Amino acid sequence: MQRDEAVVQLKGLKKTEKDLNKALKEREAHLHQMEKQAKPYVIPPIPRPHPFQS
Repeated sequence: MQRDEAVVQLKGLKKTEKDLNKALKEREAHLHQMEKQAKPYVIPPIPRPHPFQS
């Protein structure tokens, strides 16, 4: 009896693991897509005074 319950529980855990791995892959793909679409951040240049100005 306990063995049957353990088998059922193990199957449930395997299904949960499979679902979590699937969700992780989907989220990683979505993140990768968002990173590709994002505009790259450009650091603006620091204004420097002209060397010949007094």
